[in-house]
Amino acid sequence: MPLSLDLNFTAIDFETADELIPCELGVCVVHGGVIAERRSWLIKPICYPYMNFWNENIHGIGTRDLADAPYFDAVWPEIRPYLEDRLLVAHNAKFDISVLYKALNHYRIVPPPADYLCSVRMARRIWPEMESHRLSVLCQRFGITFRHHRAGDDAEACARIMLHIANDTQKRKTASTLQLSLDLFRPAGMSIKEIARELKIKPQKLSSLNTSRLDPDSGELHPLRFQPCQQ
Repeated sequence: MPLSLDLNFTAIDFETADELIPCELGVCVVHGGVIAERRSWLIKPICYPYMNFWNENIHGIGTRDLADAPYFDAVWPEIRPYLEDRLLVAHNAKFDISVLYKALNHYRIVPPPADYLCSVRMARRIWPEMESHRLSVLCQRFGITFRHHRAGDDAEACARIMLHIANDTQKRKTASTLQLSLDLFRPAGMSIKEIARELKIKPQKLSSLNTSRLDPDSGELHPLRFQPCQQ
């Protein structure tokens, strides 16, 4: 995808033990339109050893897998540099950002400065002809193989979809103009915020999240979002 030269962001994904209670986090760092790093952490949930049956059935992470995992506050010093002052992207971002907020609030950790974008919203804007914009459907379209509902794989898949979104957005912008301006004399490629602006989507501040209200434009529900909360 040669046009995506100026893209810098961190894709994130959470898997949960119960509603909005994390048991795994994955991050995928993109620098200059290239995947630079991928990491994931198993996280002992605050409801441990309880695991919501529905959630466990989706991601396959069980009580035994988390027996030696650290709690969120113990791994936060490792996680923070991947989020702080970064543009975060998640597929159905309201879910993942809500999980992050719940964990931060539980441990009384101040949210880091960051903006976030939802790749579901952006995919819907750039490919409105598609009936579904689920991560698995988009990955099938673009030949991306991954282990769905494991945080590291989902974060990387989200990052790759975001690069496709950026690439197609830039191609359409180039095709719709004569490019007879100063654009000819600068490297091809838009920043991730310019991509969002082209799709008429505004990045949100991490500190401004209202977890009591769903994003009306998010569209497709996350499979781990609306399960009974039992602790």
